[in-house]
Amino acid sequence: MVSVHAMLTVAGLLLQLLSVCCFATVLAHAFRAGLGTGVAVLLLPPYGLFYGFARFEHRARALVLAGWLGALILSVLFRVAGATQTG
Repeated sequence: MVSVHAMLTVAGLLLQLLSVCCFATVLAHAFRAGLGTGVAVLLLPPYGLFYGFARFEHRARALVLAGWLGALILSVLFRVAGATQTG
């Protein structure tokens, strides 16, 4: 039988993978805009958020941003919930 701890941890890791893939889309767009922009998005999280909402142009922009930020928040919540489960 699989424990709740293991299920929450796996779900958190899968959501984290989704978040990284969506962020990679934003990051690739930023590097196409310019080397300095790409480095800023990579190294400065506040600028990454600004770039995602203000300058990122993609046909599925809302879906990519929701995947990046929504999956990131949910992955943290799932991983914390899994870590605090008592077996």
